[in-house]
Amino acid sequence: MCEHEDLEFAQPVPDRLKCPVCLGHLRSALQTCCGHRFCHSCFYSATAGGGPGPYRPTCPLCRSPIGEGAHANPAAVQGAGVFSDLATDREVQQLLVHCPRCRTHCELGTLAAHLAAHLTASDDSSTDGAAANAEKSAAAAAAAACQCAEASASVACPFCQHSTAYRQLNFHLLFGCPAFPLPCPNRCGLVLAGPQRLQDHLEKACPLSLLLCPFNKFGCPAASRLRRELSRHVAEAHNYHLQLLWQQMYPVQLVQQPDKLLLVNFTGRDGRWHQWPVKEQRVLVRGDIYLGGLMMVHSRSESRVCGSVMPQGGVQALEAMLFTLDQVNRLGLAGPNVTLGAFIKDDCDRDTYGLDQAVEFIKASPKISSGQAACSRRPSFDAGVGGEGDGPPLITGVVGAPSSITSSHVASLLKLFDIPQISFFSTAPQLSDKNRFPFFMKTIPSDAYQAVAIVELAKLFNWSYVSVVYEDSSYGRGALEQMERLFRESDICLARVETLPRDSKLARVEDYYDKIERLLNHQSLFDGLGAKGVIIFGSDQEVGDFMSAVRRLNCSDKFSWIGSDGWGARPLAYRDGNEKTVEGAVTVQPLAEPIVGFKEYFLSLRPDTNKRNPWFAEFWEDYFDCWLPDGPQTPYNQKHSEMCRPELRMSESDAKFVLEPQLQFVSDAVMAFAVALRVRWAALSKRGWLQSLSVSENHSHAKLPCKIFPQNLRIQLCRPGVSHPACLHRLATSGSELLVELKSVNFTGLSGMDVHFTPGNADGPPRYRILNFQADSESGYSWREVGRFDGARGGVQLEWSSLRFRGGASQPPVSACRPECSDSSIRQVSPGECSCWMCVHCPDYHVVDEERQHCILCKKGTRPSSDRTTCEPIDMEFLSFGHPVAAVAATLASLGVAASLFVLFEFARYRDSAVVQASGLELSLLLLLGLVVCYSATFLLCARPSNWLCGVQRFVVGFGVAVSSSALLVKTVRLERRFRTGRPGFEPLKQVLLFLLLVAVQLAALIGWLLLQPPKSVSHFPSRDRHQLVCSSLIGLLYLVGLAYPMLLVLLCTVCAFFARNIPDGFNETKHIGFTMYSSCVIWLGFVPCYALTGAFVHIRVATLCFAITLSATVTLACLFGPKLYIILLRPELNVRQAEQCGCQYPLQERQPEPEAKRLLSSQLQIDDCSQT
Repeated sequence: MCEHEDLEFAQPVPDRLKCPVCLGHLRSALQTCCGHRFCHSCFYSATAGGGPGPYRPTCPLCRSPIGEGAHANPAAVQGAGVFSDLATDREVQQLLVHCPRCRTHCELGTLAAHLAAHLTASDDSSTDGAAANAEKSAAAAAAAACQCAEASASVACPFCQHSTAYRQLNFHLLFGCPAFPLPCPNRCGLVLAGPQRLQDHLEKACPLSLLLCPFNKFGCPAASRLRRELSRHVAEAHNYHLQLLWQQMYPVQLVQQPDKLLLVNFTGRDGRWHQWPVKEQRVLVRGDIYLGGLMMVHSRSESRVCGSVMPQGGVQALEAMLFTLDQVNRLGLAGPNVTLGAFIKDDCDRDTYGLDQAVEFIKASPKISSGQAACSRRPSFDAGVGGEGDGPPLITGVVGAPSSITSSHVASLLKLFDIPQISFFSTAPQLSDKNRFPFFMKTIPSDAYQAVAIVELAKLFNWSYVSVVYEDSSYGRGALEQMERLFRESDICLARVETLPRDSKLARVEDYYDKIERLLNHQSLFDGLGAKGVIIFGSDQEVGDFMSAVRRLNCSDKFSWIGSDGWGARPLAYRDGNEKTVEGAVTVQPLAEPIVGFKEYFLSLRPDTNKRNPWFAEFWEDYFDCWLPDGPQTPYNQKHSEMCRPELRMSESDAKFVLEPQLQFVSDAVMAFAVALRVRWAALSKRGWLQSLSVSENHSHAKLPCKIFPQNLRIQLCRPGVSHPACLHRLATSGSELLVELKSVNFTGLSGMDVHFTPGNADGPPRYRILNFQADSESGYSWREVGRFDGARGGVQLEWSSLRFRGGASQPPVSACRPECSDSSIRQVSPGECSCWMCVHCPDYHVVDEERQHCILCKKGTRPSSDRTTCEPIDMEFLSFGHPVAAVAATLASLGVAASLFVLFEFARYRDSAVVQASGLELSLLLLLGLVVCYSATFLLCARPSNWLCGVQRFVVGFGVAVSSSALLVKTVRLERRFRTGRPGFEPLKQVLLFLLLVAVQLAALIGWLLLQPPKSVSHFPSRDRHQLVCSSLIGLLYLVGLAYPMLLVLLCTVCAFFARNIPDGFNETKHIGFTMYSSCVIWLGFVPCYALTGAFVHIRVATLCFAITLSATVTLACLFGPKLYIILLRPELNVRQAEQCGCQYPLQERQPEPEAKRLLSSQLQIDDCSQT
């Protein structure tokens, strides 16, 4: 079968045999290490690497990494995480498909594996003949049976009547038919004829279509599913749309710089051209030792290098650094007579631009400048370490950058020059790798600890199935790696992983719609449960756009969020109408306290008094929405129409005033440098550092000024109370020694909290605040602290009473893929690493194994326990004398036995009487013995079955009925013979011999039956709920075999009694025999269907047999022996010969001679007549 051949399956293709990429059946299936299956071509097209770098494939479905490392080409992946799934290919080959040539003749289809042989056979069927077809393989022979006479015939499309080859009909219907019915993809319920009508429906009529603003191509992001809302938007946004058109007509001029960053030229309010951004802008605070600073003063922009000013993480962080420097210098924390200076640049939240700005920090490094250059730049020690030249000062350490990706680039640069770097907002776990970043430290805890806190929260919420949305940066990717490892350790399943764009890969709000739809698909996959919990690891700007997309899709109530510190408690994430969407979110935020005195300091700042911060005026204009006469010219303050009034002041009650909660980490970074420098200064002073002032090869690293002192002169440069420029220079350039002191600092910061770095990784202490975004009736929505996390002291501590989720609920929503299955259900585990399952109810009489993976059928005679874990034996049933039916049968049988023995005794006592002699003493005794045996069979049938008892039952029942039937048959034949032929009956001996002959036949049959089928007691299961102990012969109709011969005797006896019915009334015994036989026939004829219909109720079958035998014996006993016993016991005067009873005297001399036979018959008849009378 061709790999890419389109097949028409005759049966639905199971979902597990479908490729999630092309949605068709799997072709040359591949299975990844995460358990997902794809077509060979679909997998490599979905994971193809597009760049020159190494190929690192991920699963197209769950984005799990495949293989352990990068591969040079996609073909190398197979075997390192991807395997050919031959078993799945065989399953596809076993599906039934329709022949593409003869669809109308092959309704049942053929196996996919045989399709090629079928097509070949159909092509050759016209020439090869039947003989050739018979020699083909089984598959080809089966295919050749199909009639393909019209395989290449043309057919008319049933919708457009276009004529096409039958084998191309499917392709025509899907891609060429203008009238093929297509359902609306928005699932509005309509089916349209043809793609053109469908397109018109989607654009003009579908109520569920997402409609874009007509100005979308000019940049308007508005979209809605309601046409009236879109119309209202178009009517109300005239100014905005005109502005977009103006920008299209007069685009901003872009200048391509050598560093490949987009610098913007624009016209300012003064009518002159200005360049944005101004790369030379910086904060320079003079001091003895300088700290570099890399701040996120401006945000990112899609069309420009730098965006608008960032009030919190940018300007406030910069002012926090300056405020801490003031406090350090005021208190002399860096050392006696040592002041700290600052050289601060803006990275605009871009890694490339930030790295370009960080180059300024190394220009004065001793590893770059030669000794002579150093002397020319610093003509005297009085100028200080920073110098008075135009170039940047010598940087001892760097505070920043805020972004993790920027920090990684800058750290890779600074480590080459032994410059320590302390970041305050970079939390990526990769930055803790001291092999890659030996000089990097951070005061904020690593995301590795944040991931631990988030996973602990998910565990406290009992979330076992979650989705993750992460920022596509080192900040998000590092956290995802940590969380995936923690998820595996905590047995939490990862449902879906989606990314948020970063930097140059910025996206519009509409670009998040598909991601949200995919998250929704995992809401209720497992019996109503699904991934309702979503963990978002990203920055506030990206998360804000994502929340806007959720709100626009009306999915605000579908998810519950756990967030990272990048967007928790940040206005960009929840403002602009997203409060309802973010409600109930729980985020972690590094534990930080306000800097004492900073809020008052910041509120007191004004543009005219804060000249050291060149960006503060820009912040002031953005804060008050006005422009300063002497303010900076930027593309973002041209929209301000009013001039700022001099009396404007910031106030804590302002709506725009929000203090960044994590400014403590900025202050702690500065304080750490100050404390380490003070310790380093004290160490140098204690040793009385001696240094040769000659610039020799061995001491060139000191970079001391040249030709100031004589050659080889040694003096004490650092001693207590002395601040010598050479000592400061030594202090400023000893980066490795300073790094050692930094790692061991332990102090109390300006916030009042203890500050130290974790051993080994040099991260901030893992302390977090747990925040909850709650609805507040007074102020709308607010973030409230509901707990804390301390990685060194015991994990998460939550105040459950203060926690509120969406709608004010006090309990978190269920986010799981492992529903609680009932005792009668098993867990159908979904494929893949994640052990999610659906509950599948086991059929009746099945138990669940220990792993709850399979239903196991209980054996017959057992049934499931109440908890469906084991099969319990069913109580065995058998007909015992305690059963009501058996008790009645046994009572009747006892009475029958007693009556039969009583009659037998009376007949034996009056054996010489006329009645007994006339009845035939021998046959009567044998008949009575047979009745006793028949009555005794009831006791055997009602006893607990055993092997020997079953044999006795089988023998006694057949033997007893045969004895009584044989005696009756002989008696009836004797009477009928005497009356019909006029000859006397059989002699007693002959009667007994005939009786024994008849019984011998039954004995032979019973013995043969016992030998051929030995009797045994067996367990019988008429239903799954019943377990009966019965004799094997009672199962089915086999027992009737033993009664067949006695029933035949009863039938013959009945026939004989019928022919003897005309005997004169004086001879009444024949009528009694006839009545007995008729009754017996009725009894046995009724017994047969009752016996056959009670197969499921063996105890009723046994009771039926007991009652039939007892009733038949009772009828015989009552009808035959009742009248005679009446005469013997109650009317003895009648128990004489008729002649004696009547006093008749027959003189022999007067009687006419009669023939001997007639005389004997007459004599016997008279005796019988007298006795019967």
